[in-house]
Amino acid sequence: AAETPQIEDSQDQETDDDAPHALAEVETFDFTDDEGAVHKLPAKLRDAVERRADYTRKTQHVATLQAKAEDRLMFAEARAQAIGTVLDGVAELRGLQAQLQQFQALDWDSVHRADPAQAFSLSRKMDALKEQVGLKGQAIQQQVNHTQQMAQLHAQNQWAAAEKGVIERLGTISQADNIALEKEVQNLGFSAAEFKRRFPDPAIIEAVLNSARWRNLQSGKSATLNSVKTAPPVLKPGASSNETAAVSRQNKLRANLKKTGSVHDAAKLLSRLM
Repeated sequence: AAETPQIEDSQDQETDDDAPHALAEVETFDFTDDEGAVHKLPAKLRDAVERRADYTRKTQHVATLQAKAEDRLMFAEARAQAIGTVLDGVAELRGLQAQLQQFQALDWDSVHRADPAQAFSLSRKMDALKEQVGLKGQAIQQQVNHTQQMAQLHAQNQWAAAEKGVIERLGTISQADNIALEKEVQNLGFSAAEFKRRFPDPAIIEAVLNSARWRNLQSGKSATLNSVKTAPPVLKPGASSNETAAVSRQNKLRANLKKTGSVHDAAKLLSRLM
C-alpha cells in the first residue's frame, strides 16, 4: 500500500530562525529634572537636552544680570535722594546754628538791665532754637543711618545676585570650591567680607574660582584644601542647582587628567572651566 504522506504541524516546523529577535538594548543616560527626579532617556536625545539646558542657563543668567542692574539703578537713585535730603538738612542745621550763635553772643546782663521783658522773650527764642538744632541733628543722623542700612542691603542683594549668577554659569558649587576660592581670595590680599563688598560680579568670582581650581590642578595637592582654617565660606556651602550634563563632563575630564597627567587633557579641562 502506498505510504500516506505525513503532514507535519506547522508549529513543529518552527525553528530558531523564525523566533522573534530580542529587542536591542537602547543606550540611555540619566537626566535630572528641575525637581531633582532622575529619568532614563535615550542617548540620542542627550544633545537636545544639553542644548535646552544650556539655553535655560543662559536665559536665567541674563535675567539675573538684568535684576542686578535694576537693583543697582534703584539704589543709585535712592542714594542720590537720601544724600540730597541729608545735605538739605545740614544746610538747615547750619542756618539754625548761626542764629543760635547770635543769641548766645548777646550781652545778656545788659539786655536784662535795659528791658527784662525783652530779655525773657529773647531767652525763650534761644531755647526754642536750641531745641530745633537738637531735633534737626537727630533727624540728620537718622537719615545717615538709613542711608548706611540701605547701602548694606544693596551690597547683600548684589552679592546674592552675583552668587546666583555663578551657580547659573557653573551649575554647582562644592565645599571644595568654596575652600579653594577662600584661599585664592586670601592670596589676593582680601578678606571674604571685603571681596564680597568690592567684587559682586559673577564673571570676577568665576575667574578667581577658576584660578583657584587651576592652581590646585598644577600643584596636585588636594591636601591643601584641608589645610585652610575653618571660616565662613565665600559662596554658600553646597549651593547648587541640580548637576547638569556640563558639570558631568567636567568631572569626566578631571578623572581623565588624574589618570593620564596629559597636557592635552589638562588643556581640555581648562577650556571647559574657562
